[in-house]
Amino acid sequence: MKSTAVRYVAATAVLLAVSACGHDATSTGGAPAAAPSTSAPSDPPASMSGLPAMPQRYSKNLTRAFTAASEGRSPTMACTSVIAMAAGNPLPEGRAPTPDSVRAFELCYIDVGARYIDTLLAQIRAGGAKDELCAKIASYAVIARTSLGSFAGNAGLDVAALDRRLLERVRAGMQTSCPDQIEALGGDR
Repeated sequence: MKSTAVRYVAATAVLLAVSACGHDATSTGGAPAAAPSTSAPSDPPASMSGLPAMPQRYSKNLTRAFTAASEGRSPTMACTSVIAMAAGNPLPEGRAPTPDSVRAFELCYIDVGARYIDTLLAQIRAGGAKDELCAKIASYAVIARTSLGSFAGNAGLDVAALDRRLLERVRAGMQTSCPDQIEALGGDR
């Protein structure tokens, strides 16, 4: 039990340090807070359109992650909160993760990750600094795999399978704009 707590604290400290380095100079340093919701707990907030409904437990941080990704800011910190709730501790033997915790993990790792990468690829297509933005994509993939992905087993997920699913979502844009970084997304770097 003690090693799990130490692992969680160490991973959180690393994620904090890495995420702080990933903000753009124009960033305000934090995602805007979600507007209070009057909807039922399973209804997604308006800023999460296109994502499936999630229990209230995950919606605030999923909204932060999705918003950050849509704005071209790293969603790692918000996803750290989601994944800590969904899979921060190994399950007792014989217990399976809840479908909501698995889905929350997948939403942050795949859906929000794909949104972030697609946003950076759109910046490249609009004339953004290709080398810098492609490097950001590769860095994000490695950080997500080594930090967020380290908890995949606690949710009954395989990080290599998650990486493949993420890559399939963004492969076309990556082949066009950042072909040299495809290996990083597939877990080959």
